[in-house]
Amino acid sequence: MRTMLGAPPATPPTNEGDVVSALTADQIRACLYWGVRESESGRVHSARMKRWVISKLQGISHHSADDVEEDFNRVLSGDYGANLDAIGDVIWLKGGFYYPAPPTAVMTGDRTASLVSGYPTLHFTEILGSIHLGPVGRTIVGLDRDQLARVGIRPISVDEYLGPGSKVVSPDEFLLRFASESGASANPIGPGWFPYRGEHGEERGYNFGPPGRAARAGPLTLALWRGPDWQGYYLENFSSTSRSFVSVQSGEWRRIALAIDAVTGHAREARISTDGENGILEVEFGLPPAVYRFLYASGGAWRAIHAGAARYSFPEHAREGLKQMLERYWVQVRSS
Repeated sequence: MRTMLGAPPATPPTNEGDVVSALTADQIRACLYWGVRESESGRVHSARMKRWVISKLQGISHHSADDVEEDFNRVLSGDYGANLDAIGDVIWLKGGFYYPAPPTAVMTGDRTASLVSGYPTLHFTEILGSIHLGPVGRTIVGLDRDQLARVGIRPISVDEYLGPGSKVVSPDEFLLRFASESGASANPIGPGWFPYRGEHGEERGYNFGPPGRAARAGPLTLALWRGPDWQGYYLENFSSTSRSFVSVQSGEWRRIALAIDAVTGHAREARISTDGENGILEVEFGLPPAVYRFLYASGGAWRAIHAGAARYSFPEHAREGLKQMLERYWVQVRSS
């Protein structure tokens, strides 16, 4: 199977399950790459990609077409964070159509970059240095920004990759901006609503329930609330005479919780260690979506729950970038 991922300098994963995911991802990219050239509309439907992947991998990754289809669904868009849609390799269009993202290098170091592109790995093996393959993500090692640009790959910063609102700021500045710049909402608090406590507990390490944990951000006093059945989040700005509320998108509430923890002196901790050729990240709480996107685009993968902590592996060349990513969300990193 590994030979289907390209000859050196491409370096496939060592874990057999990761090889199957990487192979599935590359066949999806190959179908997109060739399909848009044959399609009058310049796009490819997911049904066509599914048929392509099954025809290429049945009998290689799995004997059953159903098992290949399950891999296809998971790798394209189904597995939380660890899929081509989430990391940006494919662009979703209406009606189940997709388009391959153009070659982009997210610079995670002076000479390391995450390759974000809907083009298959074989397209790059003759023009790049070393390419390290994860289950879905790919990393380029050995080329700087200018060298990447000369071979037609657009280099961008991590901030550009993650989008607006991702820049590094202090936790109190982030909370102040969020509360001040977002539109106010009516008071939603009623039965079944609980304030954020900040202690490790339910919902992957985030505990909601009285008493809540309030944080000072400039002149504001803020608290995070969660709705019944984990539906709906609001940031409350309160004083002795008034209360106002700001609606929080589902992807932002963890970032707000981590900022409140840091402001109140309870910053969360992550552990990074080494296991053989890979680095290991251990956390006892769920990470913001942007961290997962960065981790998986860098070739990382979820491994297991061990002693109450989620374990993720990542290539060693992504260590410093991952450490900086965690620190931009005010997570303290302990290395060993």
